[in-house]
Amino acid sequence: MRNYLRQTLFCLSILFISGCATNQFNTEYQAVLEVQGDILACETPQVGNLPKGFTVEQIAEDMFEKGFSLLGIADWIGSTYEPESEAVAQGEEVGACVVLWSETYIRTETGVEAVTRYTPGSTSTTTVRDRTGSYLGSATTDTPGTSYIEYVPYSRAVYGYRSMFFAKTKK
Repeated sequence: MRNYLRQTLFCLSILFISGCATNQFNTEYQAVLEVQGDILACETPQVGNLPKGFTVEQIAEDMFEKGFSLLGIADWIGSTYEPESEAVAQGEEVGACVVLWSETYIRTETGVEAVTRYTPGSTSTTTVRDRTGSYLGSATTDTPGTSYIEYVPYSRAVYGYRSMFFAKTKK
């Protein structure tokens, strides 16, 4: 059981370190059905903040007047931090020249989470000898490990994410 636990923790740490976490901008991405005009290629997307107080339609119309067509949108609420670099990575994947995005604090969630903990067991061996010191044998005692539940308080911020991906187009 101890080796299984170590192997599981090792595998999880490798996944975390290697960045196998999901890009939420990619997961939530919804493509626009029809892009107007021919798309022009871009190297790396330019990144900017979404202007506050405007609707998606108003922003898309303003960008269209500047020669950009909306490729898609990613919009969600979550408690996992998503850096700007993830929005850029999604922009590169869809061929965007401009990525506009925002991150807005919504609330803090607090509560108590049940976490299962494990205390490993032990094995001990005792050598049995007579009064003269002659070896009579050995006895092995196995003490099993124990599992228990610990209630851990948590506090996590919840953010709203919105991003818009635009391509340069020929009209």
